Amino acid sequence: MNIESSPEFSRIIRADQLPDHDAEFNFEAEPAERDKLAIRFSLQSLNRLQARVWARRIGGSPVVRVRVNFVADVLQSCVVTLDPVAAHIDEWFELEFAPADGIGATEEVIFEADDDDPPEEMVGGQFDIGEAISEHLALSLDDYPRKPGVEFSDQIEHADERASADSPFAVLRNNQK
Repeated sequence: MNIESSPEFSRIIRADQLPDHDAEFNFEAEPAERDKLAIRFSLQSLNRLQARVWARRIGGSPVVRVRVNFVADVLQSCVVTLDPVAAHIDEWFELEFAPADGIGATEEVIFEADDDDPPEEMVGGQFDIGEAISEHLALSLDDYPRKPGVEFSDQIEHADERASADSPFAVLRNNQK
């Protein structure tokens, strides 16, 4: 069963309303949207998500080029202690969007590693830049956030001490003496 769900942070831009020069948009996620994104990305909280977007059609064609700068303040869990770890993210990215029939949907396309990314698909002459921002936010998160000053070795040593004292094998070893 295929269940379509709406993105947590959706901001639609219609390609036919864009000029051939940069049009600027400013977006900010509402508290409910930030809460849903925090759940989606396993964050303790997402305190801010703002984006500036510049979009334009390329040479009067239906292809749209987008430049985005987004800023986010997140609270993640330390992978060692589970304590909160705050992070400020300030990232840029660029994308192109093209109508589905213009990106070779029925043909096999081969890309080399050095090639530019293929354009994203527009549906009905519009695209959701909010979802693209959400995806880039996910890519910008620290995979292993750690509280300053916390080392894995500290936790491993303490775990070894606890494990040796509580181990059922320690009891057997003591009974053999």
